[in-house]
Amino acid sequence: MADPRRAFTENPWTDASVELDYRGLSPMLGGEKVNDDGSALPEDPAQAFARGHYEQHVGARGVIRVGDEEWALDGYGLRDHSWGPRFWQAPWWYRWLTGNFGEDGGFVVSIVTRRDGAQQTGGVWLEDGEYRPLEHVEIETDWRTDEHYHDQIRATVATADAEHVIEGAVQSLIPLRNRRTSPDGERFVTRISEGMTEWRSGGKVGFGLSEYLDQIVDGHPVGVAA
Repeated sequence: MADPRRAFTENPWTDASVELDYRGLSPMLGGEKVNDDGSALPEDPAQAFARGHYEQHVGARGVIRVGDEEWALDGYGLRDHSWGPRFWQAPWWYRWLTGNFGEDGGFVVSIVTRRDGAQQTGGVWLEDGEYRPLEHVEIETDWRTDEHYHDQIRATVATADAEHVIEGAVQSLIPLRNRRTSPDGERFVTRISEGMTEWRSGGKVGFGLSEYLDQIVDGHPVGVAA
């Protein structure tokens, strides 16, 4: 998927279906920021990265079929939804980690950096069916090869009353690409690398995603040196 045109034209096609029944394991988190009177906040569409967003840890059971193969599933994950204009070039780089440790444990960890260097960190720790906001976030990354895909991750996070160390190992990764040309002809290339990741923390083992977005400048992801 680093070259989507080639991927879609040269790889085989077959019928597939996904049938999953979801159940919520946590409260829903998020929404849309608005003015006191409920009206929408003004924004520059070219710099927009979703007007609103929510997330929720979930469990799912069902079946996935691809061609003649079939897999029964009973596992965990996170659903998220954004709405409003989205330009993948709005952030300079970000790291978004999600994981589940069974029915009543999990996390969302994020670091978002703007082009001007301003940074926002946050997320939640899920425990006993409740979300506990993260007040401190640090992420360290070991990279694969000269292409700088993330491989090993260590996140240190803290709520108001506890600190957690989360270690991640990417099991498989798909690099997605988004390209855009501005009205004045400037070309932008963004890479969004999605890693299926095994997470370990406090003796628990779980799975989830590690999503790394980077603007690509002179062929290199800008967040690697951060």
